Amino acid sequence: RTSSLVGTFTVTEAINRVLEPLINDGFTIKELNVEDGEITTNFVLETIENCMNTICSKRNIFWNINEKREIIVKSINFMFNENIKKTINEDDNLSAEGLYTIEPTIENIDYANIINFKNVRLIYTQTNDEESKTDGFPIATIGKKIKKGDIVTFDNPIIVDENTLRQMVTEQEAVSEICLYMILGTVAINEYFTIGIETDKSDVNYDKFYISENISFSDDEEEKKVVLQRDSFFTNLITGFKWNGEEEVTLELLRSETALRYTTMQFSYTQEIENLKGIVSDSGQIEKTIDYNEKWTSLKQLIYYGRSLIVQNSNTVNTVILEYDKNPDLEIGDIVEINAPSFYIEGNFAVNKIEFNYVNENNMNWKITLKNADLVSTYIDMFRPAEKEENEDKIDAVILSQFLEEKIEERHIIEINKEYHTLNFNL
Repeated sequence: RTSSLVGTFTVTEAINRVLEPLINDGFTIKELNVEDGEITTNFVLETIENCMNTICSKRNIFWNINEKREIIVKSINFMFNENIKKTINEDDNLSAEGLYTIEPTIENIDYANIINFKNVRLIYTQTNDEESKTDGFPIATIGKKIKKGDIVTFDNPIIVDENTLRQMVTEQEAVSEICLYMILGTVAINEYFTIGIETDKSDVNYDKFYISENISFSDDEEEKKVVLQRDSFFTNLITGFKWNGEEEVTLELLRSETALRYTTMQFSYTQEIENLKGIVSDSGQIEKTIDYNEKWTSLKQLIYYGRSLIVQNSNTVNTVILEYDKNPDLEIGDIVEINAPSFYIEGNFAVNKIEFNYVNENNMNWKITLKNADLVSTYIDMFRPAEKEENEDKIDAVILSQFLEEKIEERHIIEINKEYHTLNFNL
């Protein structure tokens, strides 16, 4: 079955909508317990499995369908705080419970302590006027003289879309509720051009999305003073504007909360790197690169995704295989506590896979696979074509993030004309 879901939703709503075709086919949701938050999706006739894997990978969520056609979806953080279903101590008489094999392993196939995102198109806030015309990542050249019929092409395009703007406001990435605020001036007067959400509570159009009457679009029949130029592929992406006024004007100010630029991002797990120094390499660094394939995202969504990938990794024993000749009474998702230091196994593990082999009533075997990491497999790059050469014009910034156990410290280093500007904050 396939599902289509485009837009920004709460995580719970997104999961319910993706699973709806299965529910209509008689499946039931036995448990849906995930952390609060929103997620942006762009699924068009995508398989439900791929949709769920993408959502769960971005939000560190475990999901499973059992033989009773019951669907379980829950946050991995919540899973390991649940009641323990079974405790295994190496000093106990384990054979009495039917346990005859304990096999610990370390699976590092997907392990990385540095994760690089490339080809990201980041939605960002930008204001440029005479005093700040080169700050940040300018949308267009401030002070430019414009005559009738001139077309101004933006250095970085603007998204004109109500849902995207509301998403940025909800995520507190937007300072104001404006897709576009532009001032074009002559010697005598300034003229204002605005697209956004009305914030005046006394206005009858309060909280409604509006476009000022002096703006039209390149696919409109009637041209107004400013004609916004739509991208040839994305109709909600504005690449510039045409000036239709009689007088020559100057671009005085340009602001947008939904500008779009190219960037790369690096997440690093500092403690893990320190632990592995001199073991796997002199630096201790193991890198993984994910091609974002020019998908649009906010900084908050990208941080969520990076965090989810980091916490899924572990370089300690992360998989344990238990073999029983008696029914251990375990289900997928159950938590098992193991205290077996001689096997280098200590901690809580989740049941990830159950295999049952029946020969006869006197010869039955249960093989239980437990994991405490990598519960969400990430195959983002596995089936994609070989990486293509980068366009240097698109790589204008690198965002660096460090994972510090209980928190994420974000360090954003932006290169502009060989000068470095650093912003530090904690989550």
